[in-house]
Amino acid sequence: MKLDHINVRASAAELVVVKRFYEAILGLVDGARPPFASKGHWLYSGSQPLVHLSESRSPPGSKPNGLDHVAFRVDFIAPILRRLEENGVPYERFHIEELGLTQLFVRDPVGNRLEINARET
Repeated sequence: MKLDHINVRASAAELVVVKRFYEAILGLVDGARPPFASKGHWLYSGSQPLVHLSESRSPPGSKPNGLDHVAFRVDFIAPILRRLEENGVPYERFHIEELGLTQLFVRDPVGNRLEINARET
């Protein structure tokens, strides 16, 4: 099993900020999206529309329960660290020696927790 995509809901005002975050930090690119009734964007990693953004009409600050975080795997952590720092985005960094795994934890502009993993030597 592989991650197909995640969907992030945000108000119309927040949608622009959330889109910029995923483009600037994860390097995703805005691409083709079917003509749904709701406004939004599909952000691509290569040919995969990995993050779907859609306009929410829920009251600001209301969040569904149950999802703790979404994890992404990257080949190299350094470019992500550089972009986080350039954009002033706070993060937590951990290294799991037994797995040779570096992890970053960060929140997107609407509060979703992201885990970014890289196995580097």
